[in-house]
Amino acid sequence: MMMINIETECGAKFLAVLWSIWKRRNEAVWNDTVMGAEETVRTANSMLDTWQRANTETGRLSVVPRQQATASRWRKPFSGWVKINVDRAVNQTSGIRAWGWIARDENGQFIRAGGGSAEKDWSVEETEARGLRKAVEVAAAAGWLRVEFESDSLRVVDNINKTSIGNSYIDLILDDIRSILATKSNWSVSFCKRSANTVAHALARSRVNLSDHSVIFYSSPTCIESQLANDLLI
Repeated sequence: MMMINIETECGAKFLAVLWSIWKRRNEAVWNDTVMGAEETVRTANSMLDTWQRANTETGRLSVVPRQQATASRWRKPFSGWVKINVDRAVNQTSGIRAWGWIARDENGQFIRAGGGSAEKDWSVEETEARGLRKAVEVAAAAGWLRVEFESDSLRVVDNINKTSIGNSYIDLILDDIRSILATKSNWSVSFCKRSANTVAHALARSRVNLSDHSVIFYSSPTCIESQLANDLLI
């Protein structure tokens, strides 16, 4: 069995290229996106650079370590911050899985939301991670500077704190999330109780019977209006 020493520059580059090739394969299979050889190498170099900077003393991932989730209800973010909650849902009859996310401002008002359906063979953690990645991508594209992400999946939150490079599909999703987080000094990911994540769960539940893989809402959908109002109650 071949052993790779990631501590050496050559070993790290080798693993980065393997990761990029695997990602290239998954993008082609799942998203019908074809990456050329040059783009594959650029992606590997970019990921390796981000990973190395994230593991230096001066540049660590802007991810909050696991916190005690003492709040049983959703809390507004601090002034000037955006809070994004993410959750997944499963149709117990069909086995179809879905994810949803909701972004709110310091007053608890709706900013944006999204959701999508997942393949039946996805694990619940993979479904949640995919929803989180989509929320992170949307927040980055929107240019939001201070963002607090919350998930009630302790395993996903804990795994994001790890900096190891895996080769499973969920590892690739988590690596994508880490790569973006590493460039954001005022972004965090933390765990919350399920009772404090009802809006995102309602949104995910509304997607389990729909065939579209991803959708973004720029106005509040009716399926979460009661949960949004309930979160604003003291």
